[in-house]
Amino acid sequence: MNLIQTLPLWPATVASVALFLALGFALFRFSREDILADAPDRAAWRDWRYWGLALIALQLMLYWIFS
Repeated sequence: MNLIQTLPLWPATVASVALFLALGFALFRFSREDILADAPDRAAWRDWRYWGLALIALQLMLYWIFS
């Protein structure tokens, strides 16, 4: 347990931020037509890619504030 406590924190920070950014880029692998195929209208607020980006930005902001 002492070994884990002596490890630097920066690699974990870099890895978690990189994974969040990779997830954000992966959201846009889906096309708008596939996402809005069953939507009654094609309003921009129904596109869950933007909701995902907003949640990722919120997570990164909270991570930055509390670290």
